[in-house]
Amino acid sequence: MAGISIASKEWLYRITRVVGERLNSQVVIANAWHHRSDAYSSVLALLSIALAIAFPQFLWADAAAGLLVAGMICMTGIEILDESVKQLTDTNNHELVQRVKSLISNKRTNAPIDRDVISIDNIKARQVGSAAYVDISVTTPNHLSSSANKAVEERIKNTIMEQEPNVVNANIRASGPD
Repeated sequence: MAGISIASKEWLYRITRVVGERLNSQVVIANAWHHRSDAYSSVLALLSIALAIAFPQFLWADAAAGLLVAGMICMTGIEILDESVKQLTDTNNHELVQRVKSLISNKRTNAPIDRDVISIDNIKARQVGSAAYVDISVTTPNHLSSSANKAVEERIKNTIMEQEPNVVNANIRASGPD
């Protein structure tokens, strides 16, 4: 029976984790880790009971297994807490910054792909729940008009919004060199 419990909890972990990553939901991912901690605690309980039955002098194995499970649950909780604090404090999402940078830069030369952009000055990306917000500043040539700068902003924004489904807003600021 314990083996079925272990297998089913691991299966639930894998499915729930995939759904959580697809939705970019920390709550669903935390629930997935709950399933995995159940599976691990079942493995440890099974081993400690088997050890205590086979070798009565190892009764302490049950207490040791309980400590291991408690430690594992604490570590998982700390990881989830860390991710949640990052989202609540608008911490810069470095992975998203790199993906956005690669979208609007030539991968070989690291130069902007838009012919009207001289340089990419600043990229900030923050995660708020399952949504992400991106702020970008780019430098354009002095001769571009205000409407041409607006067109550059729209092209960059459309590229990001099409390629990054979790980005719900991209603020682009295009301006000539100071």
